[in-house]
Amino acid sequence: MTEALTIGIEEEYQVIDPETRELTGQAGLLMDWATANEPDTTVQREVYQSQIEIATSVCESLAEARTQLVAARRTVLDAAEQAGSAIAAAGTHPFSDWRNQSVTDKTRYQRLVRDYRQIMRDLVIFGCHVHVGISDKEVAVQVLNRSRVWLPVLLALCTNSPYWLGRDTSYASYRTALWSRWPFAGIPFPFQDHQDYQQVLESLVSVGTIRDATKIYWDLRLSEHVPTVEFRFADVCMTVDEAIMVTGLVRALA
Repeated sequence: MTEALTIGIEEEYQVIDPETRELTGQAGLLMDWATANEPDTTVQREVYQSQIEIATSVCESLAEARTQLVAARRTVLDAAEQAGSAIAAAGTHPFSDWRNQSVTDKTRYQRLVRDYRQIMRDLVIFGCHVHVGISDKEVAVQVLNRSRVWLPVLLALCTNSPYWLGRDTSYASYRTALWSRWPFAGIPFPFQDHQDYQQVLESLVSVGTIRDATKIYWDLRLSEHVPTVEFRFADVCMTVDEAIMVTGLVRALA
């Protein structure tokens, strides 16, 4: 493989009340401010109104990714300040109750709640996804096959969610424990080639197990929207340096 492995980072943050530190449903206000004041920064809504997501553009180097991640985090911090909120980065909130979180008014998210009910309702978690650009689908599938066994090791380096509903769960990443209940979460099994990968997805759609291929939520998958391998195993990192460490290791593994 001779192509350069580009990278992109997505991070999900907690929107919290600066006084109580509880999750607060102010993501819409943050979106409004970011769209008006920092239109070049990709800021997006997430499943719950107490979540906000950022995404870098396609980056050629870790230095470029770091610059973009710092700028994106600054945007959501500034937006939160304008909305009277604050931002936190951890895989779970240590004490806020999932029962108090409102679902974002978006068809995709509302449908997920209708389809998966309680599994979806208490899935108030925050992750970091790293995309590695690989245009050759056959190569991408082999990257899946060879990378899958290393995901637990990589997760151990960036766990950030030991608390849930006011308790120490005794899990370094309770986000992973919550996420593992989701259909087609976790580490994917190996595939012979890209055709095999596609046939698995098509079979799941045809029998109604999933609505479409984007509903595959493995910790490692091929993106349906861009030519990348998407690593989805990590808790959102508290610091930029940790996030860039994860990104560098993921690209090196690919």
